[in-house]
Amino acid sequence: MIAEDRVKSGEFVEDLADLMGKEIRTDHLKTLVKQTGIKAADIKDLTQDERIVLGQFLTLAQMAQQSPEQFHQQMVNLMNSSIGAGSQLIVLELL
Repeated sequence: MIAEDRVKSGEFVEDLADLMGKEIRTDHLKTLVKQTGIKAADIKDLTQDERIVLGQFLTLAQMAQQSPEQFHQQMVNLMNSSIGAGSQLIVLELL
C-alpha cells in the first residue's frame, strides 16, 4: 500500500494535512516525524494544526507497525471522512 510506505518514510504527514484540511510547515513536520524520540521542546513551537496532524500521524505510524489490518481500516475511514466532509475538491478536466 502506497500510504503505508509514505507513513514509514514520513512523507505521509503532508498527505494527512491535506486530507484533514490543516495548514502545516511541511519540511518542519517531516523532519520531526523522522526523529526517533520527540521531546516536549520539539513540539512547543508547533501550531494547533501541526499538533493535530502530528498526533494523527504518530497514531497511524504506530498502527501501521502493530496492526496493519487496523491501519488499513483507519485509512479507509480517513479517506471516507475527508471526501464526505467536503475538504477535497475534485476537478475533472475534459480534453
